[in-house]
This record gives sequence, structure tokens and C-alpha cells, in this order.
Amino acid sequence: MGERCISRVPLDVTVDDIKEETGCIWAHHISRINNSGDGYVPTMAVIIAYEDDLPKYVNIGFTR
Repeated sequence: MGERCISRVPLDVTVDDIKEETGCIWAHHISRINNSGDGYVPTMAVIIAYEDDLPKYVNIGFTR
């Protein structure tokens, strides 16, 4: 299994949308601790995983 981190994924794009668009088997939005330190904030970075070889690039909507 191979994993890749992609960036600039809009926060309104769901994990299911990402999986459908990229053909990956697993996706997860990366979160960070907020400035006050009492919670987490989602980022525009997403980890995606593939069962086989990683693709050279992925498209989500009109973004490569």
C-alpha cells in the first residue's frame, strides 16, 4: 500500500468525494491544534492511500 499527502483540498470536499475523484481506498483530512490549544482545526491537506502503485498525479474537481 502506498500513501501520498495532497494539499489545497477545499474543506468542503468530503472524504467520500476525495475517494471517488482519486480512486484511493482511504483518505483523511489532516488537523492541527488551534491557536488557543483547546481543540483541532482541519487543514487543506489530505492523506490518501492506494492499494497498488501511487498515481503520478490526482485530480479533484478541476484541480490537479
